This record gives sequence, C-alpha cells and structure tokens, in this order.
Amino acid sequence: MKYITTLFCFLLILSCEKKPPEPKDLYEKYRSAVVLIRTDFYHVAHLENGNDIYFKNEGGDFSIYDDLEQAQESPMSITGTGFFISDDGKIATNRHVAYPNDDAENFKFEFKSIIDDVKSKINEAISEYKQKRYDAVEYHNEYYDYLSYERRQEIKNEVNGFEDKIVELDDLKRKYDIPTAEIEIETILHFIGIVYDNTHVNRFSDFDECVLLRKSEDLNTDLAIIQTKDKITPKSVKNIISLSTKDGLSVSLEDKVYMIGYNKGLNLAYTGNGIKTQFTSGTITQDPDDNRILYSIPTLGGSSGSPILNQWGELVAVNFAKTNDFQGFSFGVPASKLSALNDNKLVVVSSSENRYPEKAPSSKTAYSKPTTSSNDNIRDFSSSIRGLVNAEDDRNLNQILTYFDYDIKRYWSINNPSRGDLINQYEKSWELTTGSNNTIKEIIRHTPFEYTLKTSFNYYDNKKRKSFTVDSRVFFKFNTDGKIEEVYGLD
Repeated sequence: MKYITTLFCFLLILSCEKKPPEPKDLYEKYRSAVVLIRTDFYHVAHLENGNDIYFKNEGGDFSIYDDLEQAQESPMSITGTGFFISDDGKIATNRHVAYPNDDAENFKFEFKSIIDDVKSKINEAISEYKQKRYDAVEYHNEYYDYLSYERRQEIKNEVNGFEDKIVELDDLKRKYDIPTAEIEIETILHFIGIVYDNTHVNRFSDFDECVLLRKSEDLNTDLAIIQTKDKITPKSVKNIISLSTKDGLSVSLEDKVYMIGYNKGLNLAYTGNGIKTQFTSGTITQDPDDNRILYSIPTLGGSSGSPILNQWGELVAVNFAKTNDFQGFSFGVPASKLSALNDNKLVVVSSSENRYPEKAPSSKTAYSKPTTSSNDNIRDFSSSIRGLVNAEDDRNLNQILTYFDYDIKRYWSINNPSRGDLINQYEKSWELTTGSNNTIKEIIRHTPFEYTLKTSFNYYDNKKRKSFTVDSRVFFKFNTDGKIEEVYGLD
C-alpha cells in the first residue's frame, strides 16, 4: 500500500509540472512586438582642406554623390529586424542596422584609389572630346569646299560643344585635386522607421519614424536601441519582449530556440494580406561565451536584430550574423549585453550621431522621400534606370549587364534574349554610332515595377557622318529582385 501511495504522489507531481507553451502560441504572443526597420543613410568624408565629399557603398562599389542635395535625395537604404522591449517605444536591434557605418572606415583605404579613378575617367573623357574636336575641325577644313553652309554651321556648333565639354571637365577635375592624408568619415542618418507585422506596407509614409537612442561601441557587441518619436509603444503590440533577466539566461547545448524576424526584408515579408514575420527554430549548437551564441537557425539578410527566444518565450539573444560557408548556423548577441546597453552601461549615442541632417540648400527637406518618383511607394527602381542610362553612356558593358535579369523576357524586338544576345545588340549599336549620350527628361512610375523613361538621345551616325537627336519613350518592367525583365520602345 505504501508503494502504491508513493507512486501515486510521483505521478501527481509529474502531471503538475509546468510545460512550455506550444511554439505556435509563442509566435502569436510575441509576433506583434517584432518590427521591420528601414534605415536610410549616406556617408560624408571631411577633408583636411575643408571640403566635404558625400559617398555611398552599394555591394562594395563605392560611388560619390555630386553634392549634399543628391545624397539626401538618393541615400543608401537597408532593412533589418527589431523588437519592442518597453512600453515607451524602445526597440532593440543591431548596431549595423540602426547605424550602418562599418564600410565608412573602409572608405579611408579606398578613397585615394577612387579619386584617382575618377580623375582618370575625367582625363579619358577630356581626351575623347579633344579627339572629336580635332576630327571635326579636320573634316571641316578638308571638305570645306564641298560642304553646304548649313553643314559648316553644324560642324562649328559641334566644335563649340566639344570645347564647352572640355572646359566643364577641366573644372570638374580640379574639384578632385584634393589632399587625402587626413580624412574624417561620418555616417549621416537620413531616416529610421518601422512597420509592423500583419499590416499593409505600400508607401514610404507607412513607416513610423524613430530615432537612434543608444548603440554599443564595443566591437563584439552589435547592438543598438532605437525609439519611436512619440515614445509610445503602439497598442497593437500585445506583448513586449521583456529584459527583466538582468544577468542573462543559462543556455546549454541542444536547448530549443526560436527566431521571429524578417528574412530578406520586404521581399519575403510581402503577402496578399500584408507583411508577415517568419518563425523559425533550431537548437544551441555550441557552448556560448560572453560575446556570442551559436544556434542552428538558418537566416537571410534582413533578419539582423531578430529576437532569439527559448522554449519559455524568454529572450536568449539578438541575432546578428550567419556563418559565411553554411546557411544553417547563425550567431546572436547574449541578452545580458542588451540589458547592459538598456541600463546605460554601454556607450550612449552622441548628439552629433543622433541628429538628422539639415536640409540641403534647396526647397527639398531632409525628410523628403529618397527617390525621384512623385509617388512615395517604397519599391522604387528609378535609380536603377538612371544607373543603366549612365552605364550605357559610358559604354560599360559589364555594368550594363548587372541591371538585367538573367531570364529577361523581352529586349526591344527580341523575346527571351540570352546574355550573348544582349551583348551583341549593344556592340552592334556602338559600332554604328559615336559620342552617344542620353538626357533624361522624366521617369514615370506606373507601379512599383513598371516605368516609362522619357529621354533625348544624342548620337553621331558613323555612316551618315551626321549628328542626330531623337526623343523617345522606353518602357521598363522590373522583377521583385529589382532586375529588368522587359524593356522596349513605346514610339
């Protein structure tokens, strides 16, 4: 009888033992706390001669803006993930999401070679225009008696145009005759905003603006805290993700962990019912140290700043990186580091870093939408069209091909052209013309993926030995990756 009673008590204890919630219940409890973050920014190099040069880095490709106004109109933009940690609108994320200045320091090493490259291209352009001027003058003098008065005037106008270009390029080259010994790099935050899970996101104005509150200066601690401008956590956030455990949680090998985040940013988040977070799971796969925790959750770009929760819904880490050679493992910053940052135990953002820039000397404000479109929808590929046109003017075939999808459906009169077909079309066109360039008049945005380019195309016909100007309208269609899949003329 005693044995039966003991067994009964043991079974009763087991039945009363608290069980962790179901994963889907964890997801529903905390998904509203997880937000998608958009950060728009640009860099400025302060030179020892007092000049400032504004620049950006897209995929390792550094390029220089013409001026502050252009930098503010077309800043770089990245997305990441964050999550509410308080009732006063504080959101945890990664430092590289909220203050992406890692590449700014690298610019110091690249700066001189970039300047030299710019000057070299300017010199090449000057030489080209000088050659065109020489050829035009020689042609004018040699065939003077055979040329009509109108043709002589055309040639004179062409020569004057070449000389104006040479003077313009000489002035531009002097702008880049600058010392590069001492360079101070600053990252300027143009905009930080958030959108929420299970909401429709179609316009730039759908993002609620935030400010950068704190960021860690410890290189091993990729953390930052931003805050809504009104310092209020929306009522739609059912449960914040608490930082109440100050000393962090004990984490062991094979512990179950979950991540709520926005892999690939808006690309994967978009659904017919608004944007949605993704819920993924894995286990702790390595004994953690004070700086990072390794777990078997596959991640993609955009998931930086996602919360990593244990099976009880407690914050274990903040996702910040994945292994380079295998997609199945990722790293997180321990939650204790976030608690320290939230408690002001790590470096706080300085006032200069937290400010937004003053507006450029024009009617456009610093908070204007960073695209050229009249509509403020988020997905805008106008800059890609401009980039393609510039690459075509430079006859830079490698750069041109980067704008096209590999499975392009239509290129002018050719359906489903191969890469080789594109190359042949460009090379054939360049054989027939010289000195071609486009003047963009307008880019009309019909939808986030469909555009019409209005341009004035100038070129010299090598066979007819005459310059022409053609006004045209060109239709572009982009895919979800921002690559051109259709392009053809409308006239």
